[in-house]
Amino acid sequence: MTGLAIHSLIVLPLIYWAFVRKNPLVFAKNLLHAFVTAFGTSDSVATLPVTFMCLEQNNKLDRRVTRFVAPIASAFNLDGTALYAAIGTIFIANLSGIELDFAHYLAICVAAALTSFANRGIPNAGVITMILVLKAGGIGPSHIGLLLAVDWIMNRCRTCVNVFSQSIAVAIVHHSVEMELKRNQNALEHWPVDELTLKRTKYTFNR
Repeated sequence: MTGLAIHSLIVLPLIYWAFVRKNPLVFAKNLLHAFVTAFGTSDSVATLPVTFMCLEQNNKLDRRVTRFVAPIASAFNLDGTALYAAIGTIFIANLSGIELDFAHYLAICVAAALTSFANRGIPNAGVITMILVLKAGGIGPSHIGLLLAVDWIMNRCRTCVNVFSQSIAVAIVHHSVEMELKRNQNALEHWPVDELTLKRTKYTFNR
């Protein structure tokens, strides 16, 4: 829980401020409805419609960016899930008195990142994929029972972290292409149309 809190309250806001140069608290406040939905559904994919609404209506991000980037981010940007799997495995190892070396830590991090993709869109599947991370750290799957009691609440918390991270990814992409979108919009508004094409268009709509 502490790792997720540090990541969502410190790391992600700093990333947002560094790239977008806007107040991350305002951005997060405008995502409140998405956070509530994510907590209730435990699924960032099911939260996408609400995330679209919060990004487009509350944070004023361009629809062309949100509808393209957010679904991709919801499939591949699952840092909350990966972070929980890695920290949970290390926690179990320490609690069980198992010594981990650098190779184990590296294997745990890689396995956590890879298995986070396997349970996207599947609520409460973190316990199943957690077995692979435990094996990567040389820990028996029998120790996973230590996390079962709190996984139901942790699953909802890491889903909220995933939604926040995915929304920040959309905001960063939007910020990087914002000027290009405005130039394209202005070019379309001032696109020269010859008189014959205009007459044909009017004729088509008046038929």
